[in-house]
Amino acid sequence: MALKLQITPPHGQPTVDITGFMTHEQWTVQEQYGRQGSTAMIYLEAPLGFNSGGEGGHPHETQLTLLVKPFAILELSDTSLGVILFEGVVSDPYIDLTNQPTLAKYTLQCRDYTYYADSRLVSGTYTNRSAGYIINDLTANASPTCGLTVDPNIPDGPIISNIQFDHLQLTDAWDQVSQLSSWQSDYAWWVGYDQLVHWGNEGDCHISGLTITDNVTGPADSTKAYIETGQTFRYEWDGTTLRNNVVVRGATKQGTRTDTWLGDGTTTQWSISYDLDATASTVTLTVGGVSKSTEVVSKPENTTKDFALIQQPSGQWILAKGAGAIPGAGAAIVLGYTYNYPILATATLGTSIAQYDGPNDGYYDMYLSDSTLTNATMAYARAQAELQQYALCQERLTCTISADWGGHIRTGEACKVNLSSVPDSRSDPGWQLGINDWFVVIQNQIRGLPGGYREYDLVLVRFSEGN
Repeated sequence: MALKLQITPPHGQPTVDITGFMTHEQWTVQEQYGRQGSTAMIYLEAPLGFNSGGEGGHPHETQLTLLVKPFAILELSDTSLGVILFEGVVSDPYIDLTNQPTLAKYTLQCRDYTYYADSRLVSGTYTNRSAGYIINDLTANASPTCGLTVDPNIPDGPIISNIQFDHLQLTDAWDQVSQLSSWQSDYAWWVGYDQLVHWGNEGDCHISGLTITDNVTGPADSTKAYIETGQTFRYEWDGTTLRNNVVVRGATKQGTRTDTWLGDGTTTQWSISYDLDATASTVTLTVGGVSKSTEVVSKPENTTKDFALIQQPSGQWILAKGAGAIPGAGAAIVLGYTYNYPILATATLGTSIAQYDGPNDGYYDMYLSDSTLTNATMAYARAQAELQQYALCQERLTCTISADWGGHIRTGEACKVNLSSVPDSRSDPGWQLGINDWFVVIQNQIRGLPGGYREYDLVLVRFSEGN
């Protein structure tokens, strides 16, 4: 394993190879699938120079022999494999000179090119456009640019009937598009070290060609990696996030309504059917065909108008007699008004309910509110997306790959997992020992070790059934 570390300073200055300053046993790279992107912590050590006092300098004054500026581009690669382990922006460099008379210690906190997407805001409205089109257009029109382009091979994905963005971070907009797209399969985004934005579902994952196994049958190679069972080897069937009956509340919409009552010469207040919009100027009232004045107040005696519109502590609106006369027997009381109503959608997965039947009859409810969902189709798609991801216990493998493996894998890549010591919930009959299936890497921490070696701590999620 031959590591190479390069820095390209800001403003187009030449790239510098600083491999010789790198502390090989401390560096880390952390990758998160479809969230914050990748981060890295790189540690350097450089000797301090000494000023002889010439040209106005002070004798014995220490000088830095290395300076890494913020917003420099850092690339860490394995030249023996020809792969980039990390590339991105040095977002927070600092030098530690504490009790170091001859040595400067550097810590470089870095983020991949997601850093640029986080720096841009986007706005726009899209109607009946494919999710892939929206991802592409948002990225291309981030004001004025985010420095990234979209992979030309991303899928179209499902059609989104309507979605709006109002000064949202570009990465948050990508998240919203992914959520609305995930009603049949789980979509996510990630930014490559080639500055390309990738987006897709399980079927669009890059196949790594790697098999991860707990069954040692010879030396590890580029296509086979062994789990270091003495460090981390954990398999999980996560039921804590289970949900199979999802209610989604979207934006608040408005409609018009007419309520009608008959006067009896005695009654002085009447319940209004819907949530009246007190800000609207469209309230009309007639009694016996004669127009009457109204006013929104807290008590009937607080108005000089004919009738009062009052919202009770429970939220219920009523029409009450104010300064006007009580409607006579048989007089038609006709109230026209604008009312507010929420967009609501419910999605339920019967197979999950049956599979997890219990004292609660197998129901695991969830409610979420998202005001960006402006129609029922969008709200239903969001509910389906939750079911797609959480209606079954999510199966996760957390493991450490032994340091003798000489390959590389990235978050977002798919690999085969062969486990001889874990029961398979999907076998027929169920729970037979041994799993051999496809998984996708959702978290990846690479840690530098002495001698130029590295170790991978992985979290992998099993593909949905049928994928």
